[in-house]
Order: sequence, then structure tokens, then C-alpha cells
Amino acid sequence: MIIIPERELVLITPPRTGSTTLSVKIAEKYPRSFRPYQHMETDGVPFGYDRWRRIGVFREPVPRLWSVYHYCQTVEGLGTAAWRERMFKAFAMPFEEWLVENSMVITDSLEGGGARYFPHCAVRHRLPENRKSLFQYLRPDLGTEILTLRRVMSLLGFNPALRVNGSDCPQAPWYEDLSGPARSHLETFFSWDLGMVEQVIK
Repeated sequence: MIIIPERELVLITPPRTGSTTLSVKIAEKYPRSFRPYQHMETDGVPFGYDRWRRIGVFREPVPRLWSVYHYCQTVEGLGTAAWRERMFKAFAMPFEEWLVENSMVITDSLEGGGARYFPHCAVRHRLPENRKSLFQYLRPDLGTEILTLRRVMSLLGFNPALRVNGSDCPQAPWYEDLSGPARSHLETFFSWDLGMVEQVIK
């Protein structure tokens, strides 16, 4: 989540939708901007800022989940050593198996059974990314505008081609090439995301 007082704007930035790119570029252009949470959902916008325009960043479900999967296999320097060890174990399986079976929550403010708390990482709905639709992050039913990263970058006056923190991973598979269980999983948990692709990606 990035709040831009100069624009009276709140950006909802789920994992792997360009949140680092946006935070870096926005900080350069809008010095009063701040990021109270990494990936908070729309219903967690701090009091007072909830009256401002809200834009949620949308990414197609298969490429986003593919990026989450590869990024979390290579992440370094984030969280605690215990958290990283649990994460590496959770992601040490083929993509489609992880997609269907994973139970680890990566947007987690708790560590070590609650011994430490990281408020910057807090979310209101602690779910594994492979089961958490962007609808739960973006909440269009609460009035959030849904835009792609490219359109958000253009809206804020940035070059859409400039990216930061992109995952260096192979091309994501096509939805049609996934196995039956993987497609069934997506249709169960990401039906809204799948239905929004043609509407948002233009």
C-alpha cells in the first residue's frame, strides 16, 4: 500500500504487481508519499485516508502466481532466517504442486509463533497467495478502481517500461497448458481474477 498525499491517492499493491517499482518511483516524485504496509488490502486503508481515491494494481493470475513462486525461491535479506527457511521449504516443489498444495502465508506479520511482530508486513486477511484472489486485496465492491501496473505508471507520469525488483524467471505457462487440477484450483480460488483479465488488460 502506497499513500500519496500530493495526489490524495491510495495505491493497493498486492505481491508481485509492481509494488517495489511504484514505491521507488513515487518516492522520487512525491516526497510526502509513504508506505505504511507492504501489501495491505483495501479494507485496511488507515482511517482518514479511506476517503481518498483508491486504485488497485491488477495482474493476470497465472503470471502473478508464477512470479510469486519464483521470487520466493530466491529471496534474500528479507524477514528472519527462520522465516526464510520455512519459505524455502514451502516453495521447494514444482509450480503446479505448490499452486494446489501450498499452505504457507508469505504476507505474515508474525514470526516464531508470535514472539516477534512486524507491523509493516501486516494484512487483514492472512491467506496463502495460491488461495488469495486479488479481489480480496483490491475490493472493487468498496469502490477501488482496478488498473494494470502499466496504466498506473502512466497515470503518475512514469515510463511504464522502467521496472525494479522484477523476478528473473522463465516465461509463465499459459492457463491452457496447466494440468486439470491446477486449472480447477484457479477456477475455484481465482474466478474473479480470470474473469477480469479481458476487462482490465487492454
